[in-house]
Amino acid sequence: MSRMDVHGTVADGFEQVREAFAAVLAEQDGQAGAQLTAYAHGRRVVDLWAGDEVGGDTLTAVYSSTKGAATLVTALLVQEGCSPSTSRWPGTGRSSPPPARTRSRCGTC
Repeated sequence: MSRMDVHGTVADGFEQVREAFAAVLAEQDGQAGAQLTAYAHGRRVVDLWAGDEVGGDTLTAVYSSTKGAATLVTALLVQEGCSPSTSRWPGTGRSSPPPARTRSRCGTC
């Protein structure tokens, strides 16, 4: 693993994000640059970047961004009590009583 300089800022209490960001980049052995920005309660709390051709204002294409959001929504549904998936996705569970649960769709049961 190699060390890559991480630039940018983190708000008080978010220092571990910088450490985790640096650790992930180190695993890439200097082969990839990255940017990370996070907001909490409307305030930017993380603004980091690293890599040879990456700066704080570098525009980066985003691919497959909805997969993460879909996974997060599914996890939140499971956390909130595993409502039947038929109430969320009409058409599922019609052929097999009882209806499939969101938790079983996630593979956590």
